[in-house]
Amino acid sequence: MKKIILLVLISFMGVISVNAANFDYTFTLEKTKIAVGEITSYEVVSKSKDACKGPVDIKTADMKVAEMVNSGIKGVSVGTTKVEVKWCGVTKEATLEVVEEVTKEFDYVIMLDSTSIPVGGQIGYSASPTSDLECTEPVKIKSSDERVAKIVDGKIKGVRSGVVVLNVEWCGVERNVSIIVTGGSSSIKMGIAAVLLVILVSTIGVMVKKNKASKG
Repeated sequence: MKKIILLVLISFMGVISVNAANFDYTFTLEKTKIAVGEITSYEVVSKSKDACKGPVDIKTADMKVAEMVNSGIKGVSVGTTKVEVKWCGVTKEATLEVVEEVTKEFDYVIMLDSTSIPVGGQIGYSASPTSDLECTEPVKIKSSDERVAKIVDGKIKGVRSGVVVLNVEWCGVERNVSIIVTGGSSSIKMGIAAVLLVILVSTIGVMVKKNKASKG
């Protein structure tokens, strides 16, 4: 009887150890730098098929720098601390920096009416701030190859077929966006065809005049 109980116990421990060995998860902080008094959230997500039913244990290595609160991790004083998570025997950690004040930076997104332009066509563009800070400076935009596309009166104009990179600068923050100019080859073919047609008509006209002159 004792042997049976011992075997069952060993088997149970073996199952636990196998599950723990196969279990894994990700641990991420919403922000890795916060100001004193600011709170950052965190996320713990299982990567394994079999979810762990055990509790998630999370703590900061230095509670004088940051402490756990109901809504996340709160900055207490200036410094750096490790945030440690233990879940089903697997330990993860991340570094959190607490500063006196987080420097806010200006940021924005660039939006195009389209990512492609026909040769001779035009599209508009605009820039929209994504931060609380405002910029009163004008948006600067330039083409990496004006033979393909160029800026004309605040619009992007297609010159010939190809791919071009637009460099946008606003309050010191740069963004790059690519656009495609289409239809250049067909336009060139049509232009050549038009020239040939003019030459052909002119030639026919000259031949008709010569014929009339010879008959006269």
